[in-house]
Parts: sequence; C-alpha cells; structure tokens
Amino acid sequence: MLELLGALVDKSLLIVDHPSHGAAADSSGPPSGEPRYRMLETIHEYVGNRATEDRTARADHKAAVARHTAHFRDFIRTAEPRLRSAEQLPWLLLVETDLDNIRAALHRSLTIEDEDTVIALIRALAWFWWLRNYRDEGAAWVGRALALLARPHGTDAEADRIPGGNHPLDQFLHIPARVPDGEDGVDPEATRYWQRMDLRLMFFVLLAEQGTGPDMSDPAIRDVAIRMRDDYASHPGPRSASFPGLLWPFTAFVIEGFAGGMLPLMDQTVATCRTHGDDWALGITLMYRTHLAIDMPGGIETVDDDLAELRELTTRVGDRWLLAQVEGARGEIATHHGRFAEARAAYEKAVRLAQELGAHTEVPFLCTRLADLALHERDLEGALKLVVRSEEAAERCGTQDVRAFNQIVRSEAELLRGDLARARTYCDAAWVRAGRGTPPPQFWVVAGGLDGRITGLEGDLVGGLRKLRNTLREGFEANSMELLLAHQAESAAEILVRCGQERPAVRLLGAADGWRGRLPRSPLVAGDVGATAARASEALGQDAVEKLRTENTAMTPEQAICLLDEALTALDATAAADATDATDAPDAADVTEATAAQAEAETDTQAKPDTQAETADRGSAPPPAR
Repeated sequence: MLELLGALVDKSLLIVDHPSHGAAADSSGPPSGEPRYRMLETIHEYVGNRATEDRTARADHKAAVARHTAHFRDFIRTAEPRLRSAEQLPWLLLVETDLDNIRAALHRSLTIEDEDTVIALIRALAWFWWLRNYRDEGAAWVGRALALLARPHGTDAEADRIPGGNHPLDQFLHIPARVPDGEDGVDPEATRYWQRMDLRLMFFVLLAEQGTGPDMSDPAIRDVAIRMRDDYASHPGPRSASFPGLLWPFTAFVIEGFAGGMLPLMDQTVATCRTHGDDWALGITLMYRTHLAIDMPGGIETVDDDLAELRELTTRVGDRWLLAQVEGARGEIATHHGRFAEARAAYEKAVRLAQELGAHTEVPFLCTRLADLALHERDLEGALKLVVRSEEAAERCGTQDVRAFNQIVRSEAELLRGDLARARTYCDAAWVRAGRGTPPPQFWVVAGGLDGRITGLEGDLVGGLRKLRNTLREGFEANSMELLLAHQAESAAEILVRCGQERPAVRLLGAADGWRGRLPRSPLVAGDVGATAARASEALGQDAVEKLRTENTAMTPEQAICLLDEALTALDATAAADATDATDAPDAADVTEATAAQAEAETDTQAKPDTQAETADRGSAPPPAR
C-alpha cells in the first residue's frame, strides 16, 4: 500500500502532508503524526466521475463510501469520551486533522437520510463543536438534522442543504403535542422524540453566546423552552446525564429571564448524574451549580462542599476545560473574600488551561475578570491592558457578551481618572453592546448602578438616586447576590449625603454592612464608603453614625427600597417648593442695580448659620470617584 501511495505521489496524483511536531504531537495517547495523503480537487472530481461510469464502478464506489462513513462514525464515537479526558490534547489534534472526512461522512449521511448515523455523528461531535468554537457550523448541521427528523420517512432534498443554509431555525419550534409513552432507547417513537429534543437543546447551547440563536424574547421560543424544561424534568435518566441533555436547566433562563429558577433544576440534574452519569457529567453539573450559587443570595457561603468535590473530580477526569472552569470559580470566590492574589493566580491558571486546550471562547471572560480585579486594586493601566487583550480574543472567536462588560470596566477606569465624559461614553456603549447579546442578569444590575452613579456625578442627584433605587429593586427581584445589592445601596448613600440626607444615607450603609456579612469591601469600594461615612459624620457625629449603621445591619432589601422611596419623595417635594419659589420671585429686570448691590453686600457681611453652610458645601462638592 505504501509503495502504491508513493507511486501516486510521484505522478502528482496525490499530495502528501508531513506532520508538524508540536507539543500535542508529543503527548501520550493514540498514534499521531503520520503523513496525510490528499487529492487535488480536479483529480478528486475526475475520480468521482470515473467511479460512477458503470454499474460495477458504482457498486464499488457505494461500498467504498459506506466503508468511509462507517470508519469515521466509529472514529468519532471512539474519540468523544477521550475529548473529555486527560487524553484530550492528542485526540483533539486527530479530530481536527480528519475534520473534513468527518464532515463528508455527516453530509453524506444527511443526503441519503441515514438517521442513525446522523444522530451518532452529531452526538459525538457536539462537545467538540462547543469546545473548539465550531458553534455556528455545529448549529447548521443540527438544523439540517432537525429538518431530516421532522419528516417521518424523509421525502425531499431539504436535508441536502449545506451548513449555513437560510433557515436553521425552521424545525426548532415544531414539537409533538406530547411525549410518547415508550421507553427511550427501546421504543422507536420515543427514541426519535428524545433525539429531536436533544438536537433542539444542542442548537440552543451552541448559539447561546454567539448572538445568532433563537430570539429569547419571542413567546414561541419561550413556549418551546417550557416544553423542554417540563419534559426533561419529568423524565430523568441517562439522556439527561450526558451532553447536551444535562444542560436542560438553562431553559429556565429563557422562561424567567434570569438565572434564579435554574438552581433547583440543576440540583435535580446533579442527582440524575450521580445515578446515571459518569464523573465528567457529574463534574459539569456541579461546576454549573457552583457558578450559579456564587451569584445567588447566600450562595458564596454554601459552595465549599461542591468546590471540594469538584476539585477531586476534575483532577481524576483530567478535562482541561473543566479544570479551567473550577479555577475560574475559585477565582470568583477568592475575589469576594478579598483574597486578590489567590484570585489572580486562579484566573491566570484558567487562562493557561483554556489556551492549551484551544478553548478560545473562555479567554476573553477570564481576561475581563483579571481586568476587574486590577481595577479594584487601582491598577488602571493594568486593567485597561487586560481589557484590550480581552477585546482582541473576543474578536477572534466572535464572543459578544464579554464586550459589554469590557465597556463597564473602561467606564469605571475613566471615573477613577476623573474623566466623567468618557465614563459616560463607555457606560452608554456597554448598554448598546449588551443589547446585541444575551448577558446574564447581573450585567444589568452592574450597568444600572454605574449609570446611576454617573448621573449623580453629572449633577442630576435625584435622577441618579432614582436610577440606583430602580437598580436595587431589579437586582433584588432577579435574585442577585448580596454584594451586588450592597454596592447599589452604598452608591445611593453617597448621593444621599450630597443631598443633605445623612440619616438615610447612614442607614443604607448599615444595610450594606449587613448584606455583605463576612465578605470584605475591595480597597476601591472601602475608600468610597469610608469617604461617605466621614462626610455623614461631619453632620451627625461619628458616634451617631456608628450607632445608626449598627442598628440597620438587619435591614432587608425591601426596606431599603422603601427608605429610598421616602428620600426621593422628600427630595421631589423640596424641588417642587424651590420651583414654586422661583416662579413667585420678581424678574431680575425688576431689581434695580442698587438693590442688587445692597443684597450682595449684605450676603458678604452677614454670617450664615453653620448648618446651611455645611448643607451647601455637601451639595456642591463631588464625591470621590468609584
């Protein structure tokens, strides 16, 4: 065979590609690094024509392509579990090397309507597509498979569309009226139903971060998400303990608009994976549950057991993506506890693992987390360099949501620099960017709080306070973690002090103290809160401020919102009274120059009451930038 291949190369009928010798080729695992032979396209076309010239040639060709399809179906099914293991680097190289062969086998299977082979290939490729950012391509193949399975017997050439066809969403909405009664994997109708349900879930997952998936504001998409949630929840088993079925709890995000409803569903999936799944599946579900819990009220105090089990599982499994996710979660937890050096080391390790694996979509988010960390340590230049790195990585892999967060970091950096106009520009850009993607609910709380603070700094104190009040309410209703709510209360207290409302400001600081519990403020936030408390102490006295803060540590978010409503009502009444006084006052043209001069002289010579001077000073001086 080698002599024959060599002869064909000598005659330029075949081209030989010799392997490169990178790190992946030297890794332990299956044989790799063999020369690869391929045809020029013109030769390939000629051979294809000759192969179908007569009945014998067509029979030989049919048998050859069947062997080709069977070989690569078996190959990718063998590779799939290894792509989730410590062996994944050499196996990823092998799959990448044969990707065109695998595509040919999948296209051929769709064309001849070989449903079993289509499903086998797509299930085996799903994790590879997601991991290596072939997500748009994978979704196109899934769309073709949905179209094929939508026809009971397959009758037309719809499945013959190439990936990237016009309507990959065509079959997403068409779900049978009920779940068949038979057993999945045994009864053909039931098996077919669940295969299509997995394809829908896969389609959603592949496009979730690309900005090109189902429109989650569409009521029809929401109805599909409800069916998917209810069907998977009521039929636990092996299918919902493997990828992509184990991700069905994310349908709650479409249904409810925030992640709060996902946690009990993820609890159910963790239990299912303990019964029906492997270590990797259990690790994935524990990882997602940990990330969800971190962002929930009280969650940061409850994740230690899951994180300990996760670290043991991921070490045993060896999947670098899972290891990177665990390091990312460890970085988040360390950040919230004020252990910034530990957080930085965890994030940097996660970046290295993701880059080693070629999971490039993970890198932008990790760089943005590192940038936020640098910002809270007042390292502006370091933060902005990391944002640039994140943007470059996001551009390469087409990730959208992280760019909105990057604009937030840039806006915060400009506030620290004192450039209010640029801070406003970046803040507004963050809202525009977020509208193009599907950012998590926490983004809107962060962005709303930043908008409120900038509005206050721009001079509209009441407008800024109202925005912060609304953001606090929205964060509470979205089940946001206490640290996010505390940040809104602290920002509102800052504006209240400027408005001369020291007592409600101090009460809000006390509420924020209680919500934070044992979790410290970053140096950046601690400096701002200290400045707010110091200014309140000038009016109330330090002892009174400390007492008032302590008395209000048990204040709930609902009570804090009511407190802000009362403060806004008082400020609105004051503004209305001031407007009435201004309307009743004589026009400036009616005041003689002598009267004006006399008034000015009296103002210069008469001493004002101390409280009025302090209030005027508090209203005019800007707070320290956050």
